[in-house]
Amino acid sequence: MKLARYTLCLLFFCACSFGAIAQFNVSVNYNLGYAPAENYNLIIDNYNETQTTEKVGLDNLHVLNGIGMGARYRVGFAGLEFTWTERFKRSSATGTDLEGAYTYRRLGYRYRTFGIGYTTFIDDTWSFGGSFNQDRFKITTETDSDLINGLVEESAYSSRFFIGISGKVGDFLSISLQPFVWVPWGDFDFKNLNDVINPNIPLEDTKENFSHIGISLIFYNGQHY
Repeated sequence: MKLARYTLCLLFFCACSFGAIAQFNVSVNYNLGYAPAENYNLIIDNYNETQTTEKVGLDNLHVLNGIGMGARYRVGFAGLEFTWTERFKRSSATGTDLEGAYTYRRLGYRYRTFGIGYTTFIDDTWSFGGSFNQDRFKITTETDSDLINGLVEESAYSSRFFIGISGKVGDFLSISLQPFVWVPWGDFDFKNLNDVINPNIPLEDTKENFSHIGISLIFYNGQHY
């Protein structure tokens, strides 16, 4: 329902540019961000500190990087864009048990985002805009004796606000560099993760929103304005 309302608002803004030259573009993107993620990483730190037989611990999750695709409809100074972004990572803790046998625990992360955004183009180079997103976070855990697929499956909403710097790299290809701020409107709850990997260390707050800053590199097909 929230996405539908946001879409109607963006369509209204695009309609304000009626009469200008319109263009449809397909895009591919790479995103790199940094998140403090203090509550989530406390779960990981507690696990690493209590595993006396493991030589390599699980990695903290600060860097969020991934790839995606999108479609943009631009009319004059206004652009309406739909995007999909997929961030993923695997982390492993390895060691030996008291009998010398090899042991491990793996965590697989998937952080998926569907977004609807609006961009205002100042000129051929500069732009700014924002998006409303639906985010989904999934974690799978595996050990030498167990596999839990979908240990964490959480959804939340967020927004991304950016400044864009664009340029032409060919007759039918342009590039945009977009520093951004990611603003969450909800949290992911990692209680299930903590209960499984830290059964003896209960936490009062297991929620994390992954607020972060970052940069996107986006390629668009079509002529550069």
